[in-house]
Amino acid sequence: MPHHFEFDSAHRILLVVLEGEIRDEEFRRMNADISRHANGLNLAAGVSDFSLVTKLDVASHTLREAALQPSPYLPEMP
Repeated sequence: MPHHFEFDSAHRILLVVLEGEIRDEEFRRMNADISRHANGLNLAAGVSDFSLVTKLDVASHTLREAALQPSPYLPEMP
């Protein structure tokens, strides 16, 4: 799986770890999965770790599409 989640319940931080090759569909799926995980967890922060990504093959229109979507996190979250 190119991404997985870790949750620090003591600090209420959701960590998304991406690894390997990330393409458009995986990038879209990750954004949708963040929304599902973020809802109801009363998060203090969210962190995305791209350090294990070996190739990011995401089209500019996919990035633009994601940027125009509402954030999966609350506006006051870092």
